[in-house]
Amino acid sequence: MSHVFQFYVEPHNVQTSRICLQDAEFRHAVRVLRRKNGDPIIAVDGKGNRYYTHIADIQENCLYADIDRREWNDDEFGFSLYLAVGMPRGQIFDWVVEKGTEIGVTGFMPVRTKYSLSHVDSKIDRWRKMALSAMKQSGRARLPEIMNIFDFKDSFKRFQDCAMYIAHEFSGKCEQSPLLINNEQNVVLYIGPESGFTQEELLYACRLGAQNLGLGPFRLRTETAALAGAIKLLAMAGRMG
Repeated sequence: MSHVFQFYVEPHNVQTSRICLQDAEFRHAVRVLRRKNGDPIIAVDGKGNRYYTHIADIQENCLYADIDRREWNDDEFGFSLYLAVGMPRGQIFDWVVEKGTEIGVTGFMPVRTKYSLSHVDSKIDRWRKMALSAMKQSGRARLPEIMNIFDFKDSFKRFQDCAMYIAHEFSGKCEQSPLLINNEQNVVLYIGPESGFTQEELLYACRLGAQNLGLGPFRLRTETAALAGAIKLLAMAGRMG
């Protein structure tokens, strides 16, 4: 869709014929953008619904808008791609969340590995806000999931129903099978931190069925590998145009 500013409406604030914007979305609409009664606005609920509305009433803490049309964005469903990333230093994961959301990633999991360089417990809420902002900016109607941190081995329990891929410069130890991605799959891609996965971690992933995802002959940074790998898998599933 062409770029049109979207607001986020909490699913519980959607009624049969009316929505209510509150908190940050309310302040942005009323105090920053100076929206007024009668103005059209578009809102998404993060669940795949887009609402075309017009403002009906602005009260102290809620902007009410009547729904003119409801649109279900089923183009984001059927195929799900998750990125499980060994935590890098600094704000690299911020970039992964923002850009991954823009291209259609379904969810992000920070993973604690041998060479992880960052403590993430206090950053989960920030990443969720970043995903929300990127969803609105990019025109998506589905809000990506930001999961809590998992230890590397425990993370595979979360993705046991997914086709698993791992990108690593030494991942020739994993089977290199032809990519057979379809539009009805759940897929997870594991990306290592700056120093990569250990051989023990790599072999563990391979024993559980993870396949090697080749990303070319060069050694990529964590954020580059995450985006390149996500684009490759999304393209294979027909989700890149």
